[in-house]
Amino acid sequence: MGGVSLVSCGLAFSDNAMGWSGEHRGFVVETFFKNNKSVIATQRAFRRHFRLGRRAPIPDRRTILLWVSNENHLADLGALELLKMFRP
Repeated sequence: MGGVSLVSCGLAFSDNAMGWSGEHRGFVVETFFKNNKSVIATQRAFRRHFRLGRRAPIPDRRTILLWVSNENHLADLGALELLKMFRP
């Protein structure tokens, strides 16, 4: 089951074949923006932070961009809900 993604309600979802946790995803999204949207710098920081060797699996470019995209969509949905609450 390698890398199957589905699109539902405008959001893309991954099959989580590698077993990435919420901690991994959160770290990647935060680090991506801290590193000026650099995938390579994010991957390097991921290896350092989780103390992984050179050949250990890390999130690839597609996975990182998917997580960032999902986070942005969720943030947009949250902002829309806040706007709906405060409209007369």
